[in-house]
Amino acid sequence: MGEVVGEETAKLAGPGAKVLLLAPAKGDPAGLWIDPVLQAFTAALNQHGNGTVVATERVKARADDPSPTREELTAAQLEGLLNKAGGATALVSFVGFPVLDEAQIASLKKRQIKVVALYTAGPQAGPHYKKLLEARALDLAILPRMEPPATAQKPATPREIFNHQFFSVTATNAAQLNF
Repeated sequence: MGEVVGEETAKLAGPGAKVLLLAPAKGDPAGLWIDPVLQAFTAALNQHGNGTVVATERVKARADDPSPTREELTAAQLEGLLNKAGGATALVSFVGFPVLDEAQIASLKKRQIKVVALYTAGPQAGPHYKKLLEARALDLAILPRMEPPATAQKPATPREIFNHQFFSVTATNAAQLNF
């Protein structure tokens, strides 16, 4: 996953991208598998666009969040992290993306930062991701496939494995989402 997300980020953000990377905290269950993914992401980002990770912020899961979207990242945390990494030209979140109101969406768009988010929330968050994509506040969402694509061949390359487990959504194809 990391290699393909790094490649897609390099394409989206352009040469020399400066990425703010959001990842699960080391003590969280997702933190156990994320380090190799982040290493592959960083290598692919550099290889495909000479990009660099300017900061990696670890986000702790919110066990106290009773909402059906089960946010790991709040809108206030996102704002603080973006302010802290002011030189970033792209944001890549491996911890999902928070629900934003209209003013927060407008504020994010003013930053002119490319945003990539992996969908980590429950199905109730789907309409929000679609809204962010259509508003062009989220440039690329990586969503899990509910069913793998019909193919007789077993996936072998990182891209094939990614395409077997995930699919990418942009503003261009967001209307096709059935949320």
